[in-house]
This record gives sequence, structure tokens and C-alpha cells, in this order.
Amino acid sequence: MSTNQYTLTDAISLAIKSALLSTHTALPGEVQSYDTTKQSANIKISINRDIEGESVEWPILEDIPVCFPRSNGKGLSFPLASGDSVLLIFNESNLDRWRFFGPGQSPIDYRMFDINDAVVIPGFYPASGVMDPPPIDDATELRGEKIFIGDHSQSITPVSTSAGATPGTIIGAAVGTTIPSGKLDLITILETFMTLMSNCAYGLAPTLGGGGIDLVTKIALTNLISDIGKLKAGD
Repeated sequence: MSTNQYTLTDAISLAIKSALLSTHTALPGEVQSYDTTKQSANIKISINRDIEGESVEWPILEDIPVCFPRSNGKGLSFPLASGDSVLLIFNESNLDRWRFFGPGQSPIDYRMFDINDAVVIPGFYPASGVMDPPPIDDATELRGEKIFIGDHSQSITPVSTSAGATPGTIIGAAVGTTIPSGKLDLITILETFMTLMSNCAYGLAPTLGGGGIDLVTKIALTNLISDIGKLKAGD
């Protein structure tokens, strides 16, 4: 009768392997659904587990926080759709109390790098999912069918370029000129910002809000705005 003989090295190696199997760091995932109100998603892990030679899917991870670049009241966001690729990061500690009660909480238990403590970072794609057409290599791009800048519940009212202009406001257009609230089409966005640029005062000291465009640029922008107006009117 034969018996398996394990050395101390074998035992240590098996213990390390067992611990690593339940320690998660990062994995690619695929969005199943996204809740805009909660900024959380249900995610399917994209790489299967190998259990005794058999490929086994992970369970769907539910209500996983999505990490967009942001601060309090300011940030960047965009909709996520089923099939979008993401990166899952698994945190060192149990997130439950922190997530619902904020900083200063002790974890409920001592689990570490657990599959239940994931967060989502959008934009992690395999080679087959590169952007098409590819990004411009010498410019910053913002892509999307609908783009909104500012607080969608408010209109933005720029102030005139003059002494005493309030810091942090949009400088350029005459007082009373507004950027309409709501979801704008790209043509309206271009037209609005061209109007802002064309009204920037030129030749004033920077402390007075100056440093705008020259006359030639202003004329070119005015012509472009006129052409956009014709395009919108269907002329």
C-alpha cells in the first residue's frame, strides 16, 4: 500500500497556493447593467476560474461602485452599457461600513482582497476593443453622442470681461448671455463656445480678464458662427 509523502516545502507551497486562490487583486470585467442614480454596476468577471482543469465562470458581482474621476460636487461621468469592459480592483479591507457610513469605520470582519470588496474602473479593454477610429495622437478628445458641460439643472451665465469680474466665473460673453441647460447636441455646444470665444476682450491686462482673441480670429469665429446658424436652419 503506497502513501503520498509530502515534504515541509510541499506543505508550505500548498498553503501559499491555497491562500493566493482566495486573494484577489485586479481582474477585467464586463458590465451587465448600470444604475446611474447609485453609480454602481453589476459586473461579470471576464476571465474564468480553472478548477481541476475545468473552466468555471464567476458569479455576477452586484452593486459594485464605479470610480469616475471626481471630487465633491465636481467630476466627469458617462453612461455605461451592457457589454462595456472595465477593470475590477479588489480592496484590502471589507468596504461595507465605509461605503454606507463614510470614513472612520472599523471593518465588519477581517477579510482581505475579497471578491465582495470590488470597485469598477471603466475603460479597460482587450486589444480587440480599441477605439475606432483611433484617438488623435496630438490632441485631447471628448467623444460621445451627447456632451454636457456644467450643472445640467442650471444655465451658465458668463460675466463680461471687466475689472472686478467674479473669480471662477466664465469670462468672455456679455452679461446676460447664457449657455442653455439640458442635454445639448454637439453643434449647439460648438456654437455656444465659439460665441464665448468671439466675445473675449482683447488687449486688456490679464488681471482685468483680458488676453482674449485678436481681430482676425474674431472675424473668423463670427463667420463660423454664421455658417453653423445656417446649418442648424437647414440652409
